[in-house]
Amino acid sequence: MADVRRPFPTDSELGARWQQHQPLFDRLIVMARVDSELVRIAPDFTWTRNSVAWPRAASDLGFSAFKGTVMFPTVRAVGRSLSAIR
Repeated sequence: MADVRRPFPTDSELGARWQQHQPLFDRLIVMARVDSELVRIAPDFTWTRNSVAWPRAASDLGFSAFKGTVMFPTVRAVGRSLSAIR
């Protein structure tokens, strides 16, 4: 959930973040397309088509443990307050 005590990034700030981190965003897009069960990727949790519970059992993650070691740091690198929703 967004921290409502801070203002949301402006369109200009989001555009600059996109330009600065475009290869990382592209990597996240590929990850999300490969794992079609994922509907939200945030810096510290995911949602799947079947569950928004977190944490979930490894068998219900919707992605491999290895992918989690790549995915979460990538999301954090593009911006702690950002998440991708399908």
